[in-house]
Amino acid sequence: MQIDRNISAYQTSLAGIQKAEQQMSNAARDVAASSATSPDTERPVQASQDMNQSLIKQQEAKLQFEASAKALEASDETLGSLIDIRV
Repeated sequence: MQIDRNISAYQTSLAGIQKAEQQMSNAARDVAASSATSPDTERPVQASQDMNQSLIKQQEAKLQFEASAKALEASDETLGSLIDIRV
């Protein structure tokens, strides 16, 4: 049934949003940890690379969230249309 597939798409979109939220949280924690050094001392190259990787992961999480939100919106619109047709 089409509605079942649409509900599955809805659930998949929500799972994508939750995964993006977790990835963003982890990356933010990593950025905070790598920047928690004294301003008087130079940060080692490794810490700078770790921060760059964490910032990239934050951007990836943002894009994943946006894509999942768009998929959720499309699923919601489709489900609404199917319900309108069935009623």
